[in-house]
Amino acid sequence: MKKLLTIASIAFVMVSCSNDDNSHEITVRTKIGSMTRTEITTEGKTVFSLGDAFLLYAWDGTASAAATPWIDGTKVTQTATDVWTPEATLYWKSEATKHDFIAVYPAAFVDKNVSLIAQPYTFRDANAGGYKLLDDDVLMARLSNVTMTADYSLTLPFEHIMSKLRVVLTFRNEWDGVPTVTAVTANMTRQSTINCINGTVSPLASSATDRKMLAAASNSDNSRCFEIVCAPNDPVLKRIVTTISNRTFTFTSPELIPLEPGKVTTVNLVIGRNTIDLDFTTPGGGEGGGSGEGGQSGITIDDWTDNNSSLNGDAYGD
Repeated sequence: MKKLLTIASIAFVMVSCSNDDNSHEITVRTKIGSMTRTEITTEGKTVFSLGDAFLLYAWDGTASAAATPWIDGTKVTQTATDVWTPEATLYWKSEATKHDFIAVYPAAFVDKNVSLIAQPYTFRDANAGGYKLLDDDVLMARLSNVTMTADYSLTLPFEHIMSKLRVVLTFRNEWDGVPTVTAVTANMTRQSTINCINGTVSPLASSATDRKMLAAASNSDNSRCFEIVCAPNDPVLKRIVTTISNRTFTFTSPELIPLEPGKVTTVNLVIGRNTIDLDFTTPGGGEGGGSGEGGQSGITIDDWTDNNSSLNGDAYGD
């Protein structure tokens, strides 16, 4: 069963005030958990950055692209630590109304001229200046049948809708120490369509390209780790190419490498002087579900938490 991501739960405290239509004005004050999204503090916690923003939608009934929301993509921005400010006054519809809420982060990717169920999305070029791994992440929160509570509060539990691919390279003792890895790429889609109503991502096979991966922290002195944020259920992902000292090592999976929303797929590869193979000492599957029993040895799938995320890193590849 899919778990809601607890690392980015935002509490909205809604304070009522009187007006002519007896609705309740929303004052947004937020509390963010110790693990959230984009920056690493000196204490090692990851938090939203000042200026980060999401879009908030609300319906008086079931969320639908055919129904007009009464809160229609209002931008809410973090203007100070734990302070989020909407660009326009927000209201509960009424005390008895059952509300559906959807929040989309980051706000910048949503094209308001396009239907919420068919939002185009293109992963960024890792060669771009200042690029970080989670620049390509998308978070969503969805709540249904919410009625106004006595304290006018609302908690939005955000979850990752993208996937993350991690490649761990381990080197056989044929090498004189750990060689310098100059490039790692994965052949996968770069463009997708996102349904912001139900949170599904549909990758476009025609956009397949060799995407650059970022260096990340490794758990072993004899290995190197690389990561990339990508679309779940990628229809082309089989090939991973590693370049070491101008030599190219290509791993091609006999079947699609599985990617699930909100999950991390780890491909464990062992590189010799002339070979690259899956690390068959690593069982397939994992606690996160994924390939499960009978999955390829050397490929595991686990829950995506910011405890196992690398938020920074250099891009490798041409």
